[in-house]
Amino acid sequence: MKMRAAWGLVVVLALALVMAHGDEKAAECDALGFDAATLSCSSCTLLPTFVHDEGLVADCRKCCSEAETTDDNRVFDHARLEMDKSFMMALAYYHPGLYHFLKGSAFQHFLGLQVVDKSNMKPTLVFLDASGEPQLTTQLGGWKEETIVEYLETKLTNKAGKPIKGAHMPKWLRAFIDKKH
Repeated sequence: MKMRAAWGLVVVLALALVMAHGDEKAAECDALGFDAATLSCSSCTLLPTFVHDEGLVADCRKCCSEAETTDDNRVFDHARLEMDKSFMMALAYYHPGLYHFLKGSAFQHFLGLQVVDKSNMKPTLVFLDASGEPQLTTQLGGWKEETIVEYLETKLTNKAGKPIKGAHMPKWLRAFIDKKH
């Protein structure tokens, strides 16, 4: 009986260790802009064909799992960039790639892109299906401007033509970008 209890304790401790490591990995991946819970390694394998950033690909491989969780070839008509507007002053420092993307031609080139203010939200792209339901979420932490552009070019079909309703630069974002920093 004591042996069974000891074995049970070993199993519980091993599970606790694995779970703690998983939480640590999830936090690290979250900081890198990846969702370790949903990122499949096949996405990381495809990434170099669209994005020429070896560091980003290496980070992707650290955070992925072999289980296939999404269809990597999906494209969408619309996407929302969700972020907290109160973090705008830190955007140029913490997310310079996103800052330069927004300051550049993001809204002329990607007509299916909408920017939405969400409290306490790190910069996150949310790709939507035809009914407006979220299908794919990608955090943009640490991404370079070129990486964001290349990623949107592969995932967003509405790159030119008719703008979608609400796909414009909000006044709060325009006011920030027009200021000299």
